[in-house]
Amino acid sequence: MYQAMEQFNYDIETIQLRFLRILSEQASQNIIFNCGNTNIDILNHDVKLRTKNGMMYQMYSLSDDSLRYNIIKDECKYSHGQTILSISTNKSVRLPIIDIEFLNNFNRIQNFTINIGPVCFS
Repeated sequence: MYQAMEQFNYDIETIQLRFLRILSEQASQNIIFNCGNTNIDILNHDVKLRTKNGMMYQMYSLSDDSLRYNIIKDECKYSHGQTILSISTNKSVRLPIIDIEFLNNFNRIQNFTINIGPVCFS
C-alpha cells in the first residue's frame, strides 16, 4: 500500500528566499530517484511538481509553461540504481520544489526513494 510522503523542507527564511529569487535570473535543482531492484521508467510517467510558492507544474521536456529538465543519469529504466533529473527555469520563483506527485499508477511502485538536491540560484 502506498503511503503519502511528507513535503520536502528547506532551512531558509522566507525573506532570504525572496531576495535570492529577485536577484537571480535562473534557478536549477536536481531530483534523484533511487530505485532498488525495481525497474522504473520515470520519464513515461506524468510528474507534477509543487513549488514553495504553492504553484503546481507539470513536468514535460517540451512544454513552454513547465519546468525544463535534463536527464543526467537514467539507470532506473533498466535496473536498480539512480535516475537523476536536473530541473532548470529562467523564472527563479518556480523553485525550490517541495512536493512531487506521480500520476499513471506510479505510486504503486514501492521500492524507491526520492532525494531533492539544493537549489542553485544564478
